[in-house]
Amino acid sequence: MACEGGHGGVITAIVREQEVILRPVGKGLRCTPQSIAAHSLYENAHPYLHKECSGTLDLTHSKYTAVDEFSVRITGSDFIPSSDCTVKLEGAELIGYQSIMIGGIRDPFIIRRLDQWLAEVTAYIYGAAERVLRLSPADWTLSVHVYGRNAVMGTLEPNPSEMPHEVGLVVEATAATQELATKAAQLARQPFLHHGAPEWTSGTTSFACLHNPAHIDRGAVYRFNLNHVAVPRTKTEMFRTEFVQLGRAPR
Repeated sequence: MACEGGHGGVITAIVREQEVILRPVGKGLRCTPQSIAAHSLYENAHPYLHKECSGTLDLTHSKYTAVDEFSVRITGSDFIPSSDCTVKLEGAELIGYQSIMIGGIRDPFIIRRLDQWLAEVTAYIYGAAERVLRLSPADWTLSVHVYGRNAVMGTLEPNPSEMPHEVGLVVEATAATQELATKAAQLARQPFLHHGAPEWTSGTTSFACLHNPAHIDRGAVYRFNLNHVAVPRTKTEMFRTEFVQLGRAPR
């Protein structure tokens, strides 16, 4: 991911006191100053300060220069030691089982009032699930992701008022069992298909399903639920270490 070119390979690193030299091993791969500098931004909250288990890597004054056509030298980096050694813990939890529907809407009357339309459809589906499946709103969730408007950026979308000419919807039904999730998704299909707009004078189809049958069972689904920093008493306390001797033991 830190290379230009194809995929599949490894990166070798020569780490010295004042520099690091990176070189890929793989067909068509090459490291460039731009590719390495760009990768330093990947999954980091700060563009220059990268907090690690024993301190902070400071890239404020780092320089990325080409050694040759394939290799890059990094200089000017600094490391700020921490008084404590920390270990990052991440975790996920099961939230249930899920079925989804994928489709699109191109009707300008619906798109013009899309939030209200989705609220009406959602309310109807929750009511129908309670009547038909005996599912209360606390027993399951119906989520809708609107692609073409703000599904990627969410509340950070800089142009939320721009009206697209079409939107894609990913509808998620999540419940305690796959059977319930599937039934809820099947129940949601008709309301999405035929819930209209005030400008309509007769019934028509509002939601174009991508698949038939419309629902897809996803099985168990999980969500990120733990982002924690642990402070062990020693650097090795939280890890099991095994040493394997390869070849003849040194004399």
